[in-house]
Amino acid sequence: MRAFVKVQDGCNAGCAYCIIPRLRGRERHREHQSALQEAEALLASGVQEIVLTGVRLGSYRGHPQGIAGLVEALARLGAKVRLSSIEPEDTGEALLQAIRRFAPQVRPHLHLSLQTGADRLLALMGRRYTKAYYRDLVERAYDLIPGFALTTDVIAGLPTETEAEHQETLAFLEALRPSRVHVFTYTPRPKTRAASLPQVPIEVRKRRNHELAALARRLAEERMHPMQGQRVEVLVESFRGGLAYGHTPDYYEVELSGAARVGQTVWVRVEGVEGYTLKGRVEAVKEEPARLLLPVG
Repeated sequence: MRAFVKVQDGCNAGCAYCIIPRLRGRERHREHQSALQEAEALLASGVQEIVLTGVRLGSYRGHPQGIAGLVEALARLGAKVRLSSIEPEDTGEALLQAIRRFAPQVRPHLHLSLQTGADRLLALMGRRYTKAYYRDLVERAYDLIPGFALTTDVIAGLPTETEAEHQETLAFLEALRPSRVHVFTYTPRPKTRAASLPQVPIEVRKRRNHELAALARRLAEERMHPMQGQRVEVLVESFRGGLAYGHTPDYYEVELSGAARVGQTVWVRVEGVEGYTLKGRVEAVKEEPARLLLPVG
């Protein structure tokens, strides 16, 4: 079973296309001992994996060592830890090292929102990183973390986006090798800076969305099809239509055949791929070490 622990809310960034700061307000950060106490209670109730969430999770300041310190403290509780979406500029060496030290207990997966692969648009939209920074961060994660998987978001047809910049985004994604890309068509939000900029025609936005989505499917297939025949670890999370489902540490969804129950961690032989889902047969229940309660202060 998985459970979500919210540790941060609000955003101070103010990207040109985003209304979140107006809706959620300034950043607030939950004190780390409160988050750890909630996590301990969830683990005692049988939860296997803690998913840390926040509007801008990487800016977390409720622990003296920030999000990396909280991740390490949770790992020392014995929790399996997963991070929800995190901003690239908030993802530094300390966090990558924390994931490396405790992987796969700390899940070797990051969802780093890209939005566009064009530096001019990144600056125009108020994003706080460049393509070079993003590329270096991802390559560092691939080099440092065994089994690392990247997922990301992109927006098709941002205001003033040229055809060349759209092609630049396609090429950048090709180089990054993400396992999953969530593609959105830009929609103007009232009272945002981007809404007042020259807009890409809607039919062009839709066409660019389709091209990005097609690339996303191909990249996923290239990552997933070679996994057929492999033995993977899966945390069983739910039953749908009589079949069990869960995720691997690197965040592939798996449909399971064979005996399994929610909350178990099982070894699965991958037998096929359908869309973004692996299909596999349960071979054994994974023996988990006893959970050690280590000091977390």
